[in-house]
Amino acid sequence: MSVETIKVSIIVPVYNVEKYVERCLKSLINQTLHEIEIIIVNDGSTDNSLLICKKYEKIDKRIKIYSKENEGLGLTRNYGIDKCRGKYIAFVDSDDFVSLDFYEKMYLNIEKNNTDAVFAGFKNYRNDGIENIGEINTFKENIVLAKEYLHNILHVRNDELYGKNYLNMSVWRSLYKREIIERNNLQFESERKFISEDILFNIDYCLAADKVSFQKDTYYFYCYNSNSLTKKYKKDRFEKDIILYEEIIRRLNEYGEYNEKIQHGVDNFFLGYLRAVIKEEIFCKEKSKKQKLIRIKEILSDSTIRKILKSREYDTFSRKIYDDLMYFKQVHIIYYLTKCTKKI
Repeated sequence: MSVETIKVSIIVPVYNVEKYVERCLKSLINQTLHEIEIIIVNDGSTDNSLLICKKYEKIDKRIKIYSKENEGLGLTRNYGIDKCRGKYIAFVDSDDFVSLDFYEKMYLNIEKNNTDAVFAGFKNYRNDGIENIGEINTFKENIVLAKEYLHNILHVRNDELYGKNYLNMSVWRSLYKREIIERNNLQFESERKFISEDILFNIDYCLAADKVSFQKDTYYFYCYNSNSLTKKYKKDRFEKDIILYEEIIRRLNEYGEYNEKIQHGVDNFFLGYLRAVIKEEIFCKEKSKKQKLIRIKEILSDSTIRKILKSREYDTFSRKIYDDLMYFKQVHIIYYLTKCTKKI
């Protein structure tokens, strides 16, 4: 396939996913959009992932495999970007998969609407086959300014434009223009430094773009994999969350995009990270109850957390209860409530 005919470059970082990568690759080689290239970047896998990928490379000439030492998801995506030749770039995690018409509908959308990115909905998928819709677009228009999309994923309130719901900031549900990425030298940060490389990439991209659009009737399937690095307990997760929070503010300031309204949004966004890290502490199997309670109290006593909780806003009454409990450091109640409800 000549470079001129490649419509979408799909980057697939692979690391020890022998149980899932075949499902992912099947969904890609059977796409209704044929003018694609599938760039597999083997990030130092030690299982049979690479062998499985090579099997599919023999089946489909659109697959290109590159191998390198293990560096993590963010830097592996950067490696893939350097190899892309398509007009648009997409990212797929190798333990996930997509609808068979995913890239055709996404490509037709971005071409028809002449936007700089397009975002689809996604479904959460369990290995027993049970799925549920994780997100649908809540914007009242199908085309919006890229900056408004960024404000939404940063949880900046604008009920008139998109109601009270916020969209997922992950890059895997999207198509991006390669020209914008290259012209602005956009790259992913390492998740080993920042807990979420996707939000930082989207900040950079959205502030370099003009308009984005949405596709409602095709899905990315986000699969629950208990062995995934994103699911495992990280003892330094909270510290990395704080580093990410500070980097988001620094970056927005650098772009001249930081103000009081944005600050409230970022604080609200970060409260989601705080709830997640507390839940992770509570369900950690390696700690005693006493250790968990001590750690949660330490987290809730952090000066940055105290500042964020002081200016908290509420989306729901149940969220208000949890946030109030965190503000008043009611660690025992938080512990038992989370144990009972599995939520925070």
